Amino acid sequence: MQYKMILIRLLEQHPGLYEQLRRQRRMPPTLEYYARELKTLHDAWIEILSQAAPNGTPDQVASQALEMAQLDLVERSRYSQPPERLAQREQPCGVNGIRFPS
Repeated sequence: MQYKMILIRLLEQHPGLYEQLRRQRRMPPTLEYYARELKTLHDAWIEILSQAAPNGTPDQVASQALEMAQLDLVERSRYSQPPERLAQREQPCGVNGIRFPS
């Protein structure tokens, strides 16, 4: 699943924020943080929907779960720290020297 591409499309709907993150080089840690969040939410929704509708096909469940996960992520991001604050609290990570938010 291309969670980062989904997030880029969501961010493109907010050109000011998109440009600010890109210009300040905060896009990679912000995308990484929210991609992990989106994947976690997607997995959780797959589990919930699989139990609620056991006769649904895996593709139907995954698609609906992704929609729900995106809605959850947008809603949660409204009440959490802005991405620029997350990017300021970076900590080193052992993956190719890339720094991710804590």
